[in-house]
Amino acid sequence: MVPPLTKLPPTLLLLVHLHLLGYPHVGNPEYDRNLFNSTSHGLRDRTKNMQDVCYFLVEFIEGGRSQAKTILPSYPCLQPSDTTAFRLSLSKYIETLRHRSLHSAKQPPQARRPAKGEESSSEQGIAWWWKDVIVRKSLLEECSGDRFERLALALSTHAVWKAAAASPVDEGNSQTLLSTQTNEYATLLAIAQSTRRKWETKALHLLHRQADLKLIQERITSSGDVSQSRYDILSTERLRALCASRRQDLLSGHWSNPEGERALTTLTVVTFFLLLIT
Repeated sequence: MVPPLTKLPPTLLLLVHLHLLGYPHVGNPEYDRNLFNSTSHGLRDRTKNMQDVCYFLVEFIEGGRSQAKTILPSYPCLQPSDTTAFRLSLSKYIETLRHRSLHSAKQPPQARRPAKGEESSSEQGIAWWWKDVIVRKSLLEECSGDRFERLALALSTHAVWKAAAASPVDEGNSQTLLSTQTNEYATLLAIAQSTRRKWETKALHLLHRQADLKLIQERITSSGDVSQSRYDILSTERLRALCASRRQDLLSGHWSNPEGERALTTLTVVTFFLLLIT
């Protein structure tokens, strides 16, 4: 009996399958566990993602682009009519693939003819991934929900199973390999979550600093209770020159001891911050 692999969310397992199969767009930002989440992506984006993913899987299962183009001739879908035709063709293909995977093993090999979507007896066995999967055209219209995600996962599992049949693994080590991969995935997931929490903490700290700087800026630029000064009309260069001259007068007159310059600088900084908080 094949152990269940559905403890993880279906979309997350689908992404793992796409990584294994070498799907070229799986590294894009939108390809996460919310790929087909209706609250995260609109219908147009979900439909586009469904078309790209399913066409890639059909191409992989059937063994080439020309075969996939024969099954799904309307891809890429540029018009609404293309999208409708794509859904219809894809639903028929998946239903045929599911039926043959589940029932062809019951027939003697000589009574069956190889057909589109059909696997060899060594690849078929009991297609457990198709059990309890519902194939409906309406699921391909919404591109969201548990039933749709399980449908997409079954199609990707079929592709992975086909790839595994082409490169068989030693059966004696298969369970050990599966257990090792599961543990390794859990470890990598924990590391990724820890890194994300650190990033969120740093981001929150930066947001607080941004808010503090904005408050200081508002207090500096606010002119509510500030009276007009004779220095307002002077240019920045002129103000800097006056400031330097006045500072030199203070140092030479009242702050002439060796620690005078440091004390004056400290007093100036403290006064500046007192003005900001009052």
